[in-house]
Amino acid sequence: MVIGFSVWRDIRSSILISRADSCSVDDPNSDAPSDFHSDGLSPFGKAVVRELNRLGMLVDLSHVSVRTMRDALAVTKAPVIFSHSAAKALCNSSSNVPDDVLRNLSLNGGLVMVSFDSAHLSCSDKASMYDIIARCVRNIKRLTVEIVNIKNSGNEIDTAPSLFTAHINHIRRTAGVNHVGLGAGYDGILRMSTHSALTHLDDLIDALLQTCLQLSSPEFMRKLPNGDALHHIKDTGVSTSFSKAKEPPRESRGSAVRRWMVMTGFFFLGCALVAGVGLPLALELRSSHLLEARLQVVRRMLSEIPLIDGHNDFAWNLRKHRGSTKLDNFPFDEDLSRNSSWGPQWQTDLIRLQQGIVGAQFWSAYVPCEAQFLDAVQLTLEQIDIVRRLTSRYPKRVRLVTTSGELENAHRDGVIASLVGIEGGHSIGTSMAVLRSFHRLGARYMTLTHKCNTPWADSCSVDDPNSDAPSDFHSDGLSPFGKAVVRELNRLGMLVDLSHVSVRTMRDALAVTKAPVIFSHSAAKALCNSSSNVPDDVLRNLSLNGGLVMVSFDSAHLSCSDKASMYDIIAHINHIRRTAGVNHVGLGAGYDGILRPPTELPDVSGYPLLLAELTRDRRWSATDIKKLVGGNLLRVLKEVEDYAATLSHQFPAEEWIPQELIEDSAYCRYHDTYKRATRINKFGNVWNCFTISPVASHSVAIMVKMDVSTAAFFADSPLGMDI
Repeated sequence: MVIGFSVWRDIRSSILISRADSCSVDDPNSDAPSDFHSDGLSPFGKAVVRELNRLGMLVDLSHVSVRTMRDALAVTKAPVIFSHSAAKALCNSSSNVPDDVLRNLSLNGGLVMVSFDSAHLSCSDKASMYDIIARCVRNIKRLTVEIVNIKNSGNEIDTAPSLFTAHINHIRRTAGVNHVGLGAGYDGILRMSTHSALTHLDDLIDALLQTCLQLSSPEFMRKLPNGDALHHIKDTGVSTSFSKAKEPPRESRGSAVRRWMVMTGFFFLGCALVAGVGLPLALELRSSHLLEARLQVVRRMLSEIPLIDGHNDFAWNLRKHRGSTKLDNFPFDEDLSRNSSWGPQWQTDLIRLQQGIVGAQFWSAYVPCEAQFLDAVQLTLEQIDIVRRLTSRYPKRVRLVTTSGELENAHRDGVIASLVGIEGGHSIGTSMAVLRSFHRLGARYMTLTHKCNTPWADSCSVDDPNSDAPSDFHSDGLSPFGKAVVRELNRLGMLVDLSHVSVRTMRDALAVTKAPVIFSHSAAKALCNSSSNVPDDVLRNLSLNGGLVMVSFDSAHLSCSDKASMYDIIAHINHIRRTAGVNHVGLGAGYDGILRPPTELPDVSGYPLLLAELTRDRRWSATDIKKLVGGNLLRVLKEVEDYAATLSHQFPAEEWIPQELIEDSAYCRYHDTYKRATRINKFGNVWNCFTISPVASHSVAIMVKMDVSTAAFFADSPLGMDI
């Protein structure tokens, strides 16, 4: 649904109603009535924009004044459109869109749908299509590319475009390819010249091809905007008839015949190429079962854009199975699943990463919830250190990166980009300083919670009636300190990761953040009612935020059972695409942290098989698949970096969590803000203390309850209580 804020036609019907100025205020030659003047949007007009947002209706800014465009973009919380406009830089019509608005439109997420009206394209009564048709004569291959690009907004149409494609290309260059579309305006256009009889884009293409078949007409050559041929055009204008050509002089007739023979030869050669190569390729990709052909297409795509996976738990798997963080003598450059000393429980190594054509990997610095208030910070530092040492050990094959630009450079250099993500807000120990330190060490996202609440954010366990996770804290979403953490992540340029958080925490974070968020390894709750998955209302809000869900490969997230298939992944990808949009879905498998991956994709080598299956779906173009595998995450990274750059002058957050929230849980915390009779060592410092019991591969703290006399006893001890 769409509403245009103002309309001005020859019948002089102007919808202004004290809420918005139309483009007539920018046109000194306009005779439109000026009964109202709001200098853009009035307060009521701004309220109309907000109501359109609430209703889920598109705000259409065609025909409004430049000031109204700017006001609407400042008020709206959803993308806007220009349903039938063009670029003001190419045609200074008051109905067209200036470049500063185009640039703001790219931030808003909206688009300009290019009008076919000559008044918008050329600021005149005629906008000829012959410059498009002429290219059929010159180069059939380039014409084919242009037709495809007009239909799917793919690669930029090359030089010497028609007026129509010139506007498309200008908007693409200024706002981006995601912000341009088609809005012809048929049955409302008085000045369409030679293409007035066309009713939609397929007719345009048919007309082009028909013209290519009528290349024997010398009159057609006179109409081509091609050097001296233009001198033969009659002063009365360009005729559309091909039957009125005069007999050319006898001396030039032979050269004309030779020219047509050459051009006809090129035409049939082009047709042969299209029929002999394009058609079989399309049939092969879409209809046949020749897997290798589809895999070849996938390899070509992944050579152009990196496949970025949002979550991998290798670092914790190393600690869990090896009992330490040592990389010495660890054969990460071998296929670990074939190594008898290590076994099939390993899902990640360099060999299989390269087989999976992984271009970038977020390595999770995960520590268990049981470490909260104990040694979670230290464990997290050690997990980050594993990633840094791993990249240093294999510098020609993996590279630590911290920005989108470094990631793209690594892909061009043929090495796997490695990024660090902190999995669980308990890792920062309720300290902004620790968060900033993790950022300096290379962390570029933080999951606000794992499967346990922190003192400032609720995890998904609160939404799971069967969860046995401890509920020592309950913030009903994000506490004030939790909201400050989100703002500090924005300031640092770190991604806010909402996997594993409660639905209320998701909503609170989306309301607070000023930058796109991610779900690094989640799926669609509508298909699998896991508390770790994302409900549809959050998916819809995510499309407004600009973030994305990176689909988990865990069977527990995909099918809510012990078994899932590759087609379950595709079902979740398609659901997220339908609900949030193709710009808001990615991949976040979670290998080495999932016990039950899909049958067809047991490890990191399987991504090409998944993508090859997607190429069989007509809904997934090459452009869409590139967005899925890495383009969307690259965009999010850049937007987060750009927003952080605008806050470079802002001082770091200095909020402290209220001490009463953690008073009974700070087992080993130095309390310098209040007195408490727990443990007093020989230096007079006040501590909470605990004993250590080795369980599994980590320690569990058991709090020692002490009264004042017990504390006094330890105060008399020469060394105090040792841990």
